Amino acid sequence: MRCSTASALRSKLGHPVIDVDGHHLEYLPALDRHLKAAMGDRLFYRWLASEMAAPASLDERRSRRAAQPGWWTATPVTELHDRAASALPRLLRHRMDDLGIDFMIMYTSVGLRGMLEPDDEVRRAFCSAMNRFYADYYLVFGDRLTPACVIPMFTPEEALAELDRCHGLGFKVVHMAHGIPRPIPDIHRRYPELYPGVHWLDTFGLDSEFDYDVVWRRLTECGFAATFHGHSAHASAVRSSRSPSNYVFNHLGAHGTLMQEVCKSLILGGVTNRFQSLQFAFLEGGVHWACGLVNDFIEHWERRNIASIHVLDPQRLDRTAMKRIIGTWGDSFVEDDDAKDSMWLYANRREGAQGDTAAPANRDDFAACELHTASDIQRLFGNMYFGAEADDRTVHCAFRPFNSMSIRLRAMFSSDYGHWDVGVPAQLLLHSYDLVREELLSSEEFREFVADNAIRLHGTLNRTFWQGTVVEGYASEVLGPAGKMPRD
Repeated sequence: MRCSTASALRSKLGHPVIDVDGHHLEYLPALDRHLKAAMGDRLFYRWLASEMAAPASLDERRSRRAAQPGWWTATPVTELHDRAASALPRLLRHRMDDLGIDFMIMYTSVGLRGMLEPDDEVRRAFCSAMNRFYADYYLVFGDRLTPACVIPMFTPEEALAELDRCHGLGFKVVHMAHGIPRPIPDIHRRYPELYPGVHWLDTFGLDSEFDYDVVWRRLTECGFAATFHGHSAHASAVRSSRSPSNYVFNHLGAHGTLMQEVCKSLILGGVTNRFQSLQFAFLEGGVHWACGLVNDFIEHWERRNIASIHVLDPQRLDRTAMKRIIGTWGDSFVEDDDAKDSMWLYANRREGAQGDTAAPANRDDFAACELHTASDIQRLFGNMYFGAEADDRTVHCAFRPFNSMSIRLRAMFSSDYGHWDVGVPAQLLLHSYDLVREELLSSEEFREFVADNAIRLHGTLNRTFWQGTVVEGYASEVLGPAGKMPRD
């Protein structure tokens, strides 16, 4: 299918195109007026001061080993209407046919940092005010686009409060961050000024400071999917390697790194096992990292599940047989006195005939997953979705799996509209369809990528999600009758 424009291609597809991750470039004069009125002068100017803080110089960044922040990060200045449409929802709705996109879900730009503001009072007031701003200006265009509300997650209580508020306002999509930077107790008791520059990242599942099950339960009750979107600036903060001079170095793989951490945490913390009806989405990192994660997960489980790991137990080592082998083949490595010391029989200096001093009391790292057979691994990834940008040529890995269990992943089309990654927006759908022309995806797989998976993500728990939208009829076919699982 050769088409010269996105709208021409869309007209020939026979199914809708749904963008699961566009971005507001919030119109700052209107936003500031709204935030000031909603937050009050005291909290607004406290937030604004941190928002407008001058970036550190290169020398200062090198001294602190701080990352070069992003610069020139919006849609190309040559694309005037698209740059404006990111801020003006009526114009965006008008442009969507030219983009070949039927429906778009929009995530914050300004809020990416604000929802991780360490000042509790400022953060909570900011998130509440931002969500009211989106409700007032964007929900009215619900036939073609919908905004995601920003949910602060420093504690389950603040998350629940904002979830309830947003559900009452009519939001259908929630945006949660990739994790929460927490103080490290032993360090920050002595040096409190180091936070948040020095922190550990709480990713809501495994070893979290709080039990977030109340949040996952409330999402399920409200019909929300749990959608996570990180901030590339925070990816640099959690890496031991970061460049004070090169933004591209810091940005490469940033979103995928963040999404992998929260995904692993939710799986090994048992969250996806305990809440099997809740859908989870990991955005803007692509799906290639998840393909690798599935493969790694299978291999780790095969070797380290509770039934198999005993073969690694150093206490089970046949020392007599090992001594005989070493005596036969050791040559000049072995001296007579070596037999008095059994250290050479083991993998490292922690291991010995009494076991491994680093071994935990609970040796089943997969206990929370409740895996009994290898086929159970499919269940852990069955309610996960992955946002991949339209020109991502690794998307086919999700549909043509290279893991030993042939687990397919649910990749979804996303534009990153409003940010520099999008390139020329009018070419997005054309670039994406190159995957079909080059036989990296079939037409059916492309349909899943640009339509069906997004419909399942948001419609599985909330059967009314797509009502009143331009894709309502098609979505009802994908979701099927009430009470039945969506078609695969």
